[in-house]
Amino acid sequence: FAKFYLKQTEEVFSELSVADAVKAADGISIYAKAASSTGIFGALWDISEDLRIGFQVSLEDILFHQETIECCEVYDKNPYLISSVGTVLFVTDRPEELIGKLSESSEECRVIGHLEKGNEKKIISYVDGEQEVRHLDSPRNDELGEFTGGYRLS
Repeated sequence: FAKFYLKQTEEVFSELSVADAVKAADGISIYAKAASSTGIFGALWDISEDLRIGFQVSLEDILFHQETIECCEVYDKNPYLISSVGTVLFVTDRPEELIGKLSESSEECRVIGHLEKGNEKKIISYVDGEQEVRHLDSPRNDELGEFTGGYRLS
C-alpha cells in the first residue's frame, strides 16, 4: 500500500472509540459486545450464547470502512472473521433511539438484524438477487490466528 493510504488507514482506526459508543448507548442498550478481538461473527456468536437466543443478521447491513475491505482483499481474508477494532454490537428494544444517540456522538451505526426465539444463528445475504440463508457454526480459529474462538458459516 502507498504511504498516504497507510496513513489514512491509521487515522480511521485512531478515531474509533468503543468506550464512547458504549457511553452514548447507556440506558438504551440492554447488551453491548465489542468485536475488537473476536470479529463480527465472533461477537454475534457471543451475544447469542450469552443471551441464549437466536438471531437473523443481514450481511449487507453490516458497516465496514473501505480500508478494511481493501486490506482483506489484498490478504485474502474475510472481514467478518477478523478482529474488528472499534466495533460494538448492541442489543436494544429501542433501535431508532439508539441510532439517534450514537449519531449525535458521530458514531456510524445501523440496524443489522434482530433476535429470534430459539438458538438459530442466521446470516442472510443476497446472491444474484436471490436470498441466501446460512447459519453461523460453532467456533473455529480466526483467519488471522489472533484468538482461539473464530467462526465459520455452514
